[in-house]
Amino acid sequence: KPPMPPMPPMAGGASAELFQAVRERLEEQLKHAESSAKALEERREEYEELRGLLLELPKKVQHPIMVPFGPLASFAGHLVHTNEVLTQLSSEYFALRTRDRALQLVEKRLKRIGNDEESVAREVRELTMQQQVAAGEAAPGAARPSPSERTTLRSVPGVPGATVRLDEEGFMDIREPAMEDTRTSG
Repeated sequence: KPPMPPMPPMAGGASAELFQAVRERLEEQLKHAESSAKALEERREEYEELRGLLLELPKKVQHPIMVPFGPLASFAGHLVHTNEVLTQLSSEYFALRTRDRALQLVEKRLKRIGNDEESVAREVRELTMQQQVAAGEAAPGAARPSPSERTTLRSVPGVPGATVRLDEEGFMDIREPAMEDTRTSG
């Protein structure tokens, strides 16, 4: 990681260049977080499709399919042993499991993806709020709030119970309700 460039001198306030750099960096982070959210959504959809297939296969003894025979040909065949599933345990290890054990693994992975999606969604919300704050601070000629506006609490969209207040020196007091960590270690 390259060293951070020195901060430009701030005469009576932050420079427009600094705020522009902050906004660009926040935009990059937001794009990355949004692409992560999209990738997680695609992965969740794939696991849900797999779950549906695992639920459907054992209902019959045989399933007619077209078996690929090289890149240009295929022939009629049947799937048998549909209660046996080869599951990937890591990048190099696979194990033969029953359909029920494979479904448990799929459910566990779906739960982890759900937790990751919540985390990325929270990151996107936070980056969006930071971007809005940076845009408001950097606006040239932006009027400073009056003292009465500074003491007014404003709610934060998307975060129930969170408030933002500007104090007399122009600092923001951001308060969010404490959330218990429901994740389990393991």
